[in-house]
Amino acid sequence: MTSYKNNHYVPRWYQEGFMPVEENDRNLFYLDLKPDEFTTGDGRKIIDKAVKRRGVSQCFKQDDLYTRWFGHTRNTQVEQYFFGRIDSDAIASIKYFENYDHTDIDYAAYRNIMPYLVSQRLRTPRGLNWLSQQTGVTERNRLFDALAYLRNMYSAVWSECIWQIADADNSDTKFIISDNPVTIYNKEIGTHNRTWHREKSDPDPTLMGSHMVFALSMNKVLILTHPGWAKNPFQDGMLRRPNTNPVRPTVFNYTEIQINRHLSDTEVKQINFILKNKAQRYIAAYKEEWLYPENDINASDWKTFGDGILFLPDPRSLNLGGEMFIGFDDGTSYAQDQYGRPPSNAAPSRAEWNTLERIKGDFANKFGPNRRGVSFDVGSLDQEVDNPGLHALYLSYYRPRGSQAKKIKVKLKEQRRKARRQH
Repeated sequence: MTSYKNNHYVPRWYQEGFMPVEENDRNLFYLDLKPDEFTTGDGRKIIDKAVKRRGVSQCFKQDDLYTRWFGHTRNTQVEQYFFGRIDSDAIASIKYFENYDHTDIDYAAYRNIMPYLVSQRLRTPRGLNWLSQQTGVTERNRLFDALAYLRNMYSAVWSECIWQIADADNSDTKFIISDNPVTIYNKEIGTHNRTWHREKSDPDPTLMGSHMVFALSMNKVLILTHPGWAKNPFQDGMLRRPNTNPVRPTVFNYTEIQINRHLSDTEVKQINFILKNKAQRYIAAYKEEWLYPENDINASDWKTFGDGILFLPDPRSLNLGGEMFIGFDDGTSYAQDQYGRPPSNAAPSRAEWNTLERIKGDFANKFGPNRRGVSFDVGSLDQEVDNPGLHALYLSYYRPRGSQAKKIKVKLKEQRRKARRQH
């Protein structure tokens, strides 16, 4: 019978999802980013081996991390009942979203995954340190009371994001596990700013340009993007999104989940680079070479991963606005805009329309008529390939910028010169 002394801050069942089901070898390559240093009897310093082969029972664990002490009496209820219940409910939810295809709606899957994502962000050694800093609570027993109270923190904000489920089917590289599994990426806060990484915490999830990245398994990743950023990534990513209140009612829209995005090998390595960079001490993978994305990815490209749009959902499956209206059997109703606020009677501004058109044009120009993700709209999935007329419409929104715009201007001037000479 377990004593609940050996606490896994990244659950064993979650780690199992990062190994092929058909393989008998159930070990991971476990990398310590800060290996221990030992001094021998003769004064020599030896650094422990950084990479070890470990089973899931030996990875991402710390003895008595969740134990509450009352004098000399050990209390394991946090591990046994609090995290035990959240984990138990989340197993099916993770599998549901890993295989989500818009064919059915499981309301329990959403209800159970939200407290898991929040608690997984807070339950790691790094998360507990962050929670202590934010609440000013240092006494361990009281800190777990705060964690229980905040178990739905960010649930509303993340529920209102555009959800995107992408896969590594076309990549030889698969996703790694981090000791900070619920990772926040903001391209404006790069690797040069170390205080935002291992030494402190991730960027604030409520910043407009902050994406939440969570690997569902070795082959699937969940990416959450604020709707305002998905429709206008040209703004300052350090601004806060509207309505940052973390604890409030909201509505989750299953139909907006984007699926069928197939990541390239480079994109998977870029995501792994971010996960590794945001880890505190440990990462793990089924293959050892996956632990070193930096062999192929340059840290100086942090802002331009995926040409700066690595985590953006395809805007051609997004709509302006985002208001939702719900009627209940008892005659009451509820309504909200895309940020969980009461809807406004004001029509979307021309500026909002222009930015959404502009990013649609950028995607059409970069990816052609092929969408890199689709959602459910008007009774069916969006087409993965736009017809010529629709693609031409999106291309008409394209507005070249920077060096490309200069090249086009030079080319147009040369064409005009040729036309004058001919006449």
